Amino acid sequence: MSARQEALFLGTDPVSGQTLRGAVTAAVDALIAAAAQPGPVTGTSYKDILTGVRALNLDLRQGVGLRSALAEIQIPVLNEGVRLSDPACAAHLHCPPLLASVVADFLAAATNQSMDSFDQAPAATAVERHIVEWLLQLSGMPSGDGVMTSGATLSNLMGLLLARERASGAEATVNDCGLPLEAHRWRILCSERAHFSVTQSAAILGLGRDAVVSLPTDNHDRLTPETVEQGLANLQRSGLRPIALVLTAGTTESGAIDEMQQSTRMAVTNNVWVHVDAAAGGALLLSSRHRHLLDGMETADSVALDGHKLLAQSASCGVFLVRDARQLDRLAAHADYLNPQEDETDGVPNLVTRSLQTTRRFDALKLLLSVRALGQDTLGQIVDAGIDAAALAATLVTNHPELQLLLAPQMNTVLFRWQPHAVSDPMAIDAANSAVHRALWRQGRAVIGRARHSGRPAIKLTLLAPTPDKDQLRALLNDIATCAREHIPRPVTAAQGLQ
Repeated sequence: MSARQEALFLGTDPVSGQTLRGAVTAAVDALIAAAAQPGPVTGTSYKDILTGVRALNLDLRQGVGLRSALAEIQIPVLNEGVRLSDPACAAHLHCPPLLASVVADFLAAATNQSMDSFDQAPAATAVERHIVEWLLQLSGMPSGDGVMTSGATLSNLMGLLLARERASGAEATVNDCGLPLEAHRWRILCSERAHFSVTQSAAILGLGRDAVVSLPTDNHDRLTPETVEQGLANLQRSGLRPIALVLTAGTTESGAIDEMQQSTRMAVTNNVWVHVDAAAGGALLLSSRHRHLLDGMETADSVALDGHKLLAQSASCGVFLVRDARQLDRLAAHADYLNPQEDETDGVPNLVTRSLQTTRRFDALKLLLSVRALGQDTLGQIVDAGIDAAALAATLVTNHPELQLLLAPQMNTVLFRWQPHAVSDPMAIDAANSAVHRALWRQGRAVIGRARHSGRPAIKLTLLAPTPDKDQLRALLNDIATCAREHIPRPVTAAQGLQ
């Protein structure tokens, strides 16, 4: 390999180090240029973006060099991304990442540790174990175990897989023998607001989407113990067997948190596995003001947490935890080249035994560096800032003459509608509420969320650090009302916006 070719890789020689420094500097300059673009998004159509990307011809024998390639992607790729730190970007649990997380992500990518076996990731394995142990302590499950995942979709699948395995009994597990005949009676209970990955997991696990029984929520979008009790009783009367209860701590549509203490106690009494999808709400573990909203989660059998939401970590940064460490043994698989028996004998962990994934990134480094750099209190304050911003936005919505608050926010999500007194046609109002998301996006004015509440279209703001201030929130809400008014089928007299 020539000296020029060696410089293409990150090595130990000074040339590769200098090349890396120059490449990172060029990449940082490109990011700064993209961040300087006005608005949260350009609003360019997919067709036009695709045309620009396709102009980056891949049918070439010789490359143009890294700096030239970076310059080429500036306009069609980097500038066309969503600018997550813009105060008018408030659609999803898709956070602007902390600098500590970004740096850790770069270090993880550059060192390229593979988390399946110790010999591929010696220090990284220890870091992941350290982070998992820390999260178990925070969650009140010190005797448990866990593993980093790509996010709650995979973590939810793992939780329901373990529920399915326990339901099959100790003698002949589904992993070994396939689904037993009685599996057609197995059911998974969750709220009607639960994440779609619950039904997706049921399909993957061979139980079928029809095995998921969605229970109604209360007026605050929460699953109550009374509803859980009724759901369990209905299944048993019908000759069906509940094998899992999924509780949600932070729904995607409204941020609602299901009651956990009584519901979990009831499920345990009925030998039902309890899995908590705390992809969003798990961040409350670091909040001194809102930690109580997770009371009861420590008694669940398994928990899904995501750092790449309220904890401001770059994606992906998911964690799956179990209260009883022995339950993860059900996931264990053996391959001599990854987890030989002598490693187990010597106490050397090969994390492939805890995961459905083989190759995994060193995502635990992001949490380690963030906690060490900022401390738990600062991370908790970041979580609280999003919740405070949602409470402020809810007050502004309530005081706005054209907006209607649909739910008091529990976390960092605000759900509302454009509901002007000057318009009496509900279909016209629904049409405007449906149109406002796309119209603001196309004009590059705002990125807001869509939802449905009580069967009607609604508008959603999800507020993450750095949170918009009062003036920015007021401006965003007035812009939403103005845009909705512009998309009503007939002229409407403008009401006075927030002053």
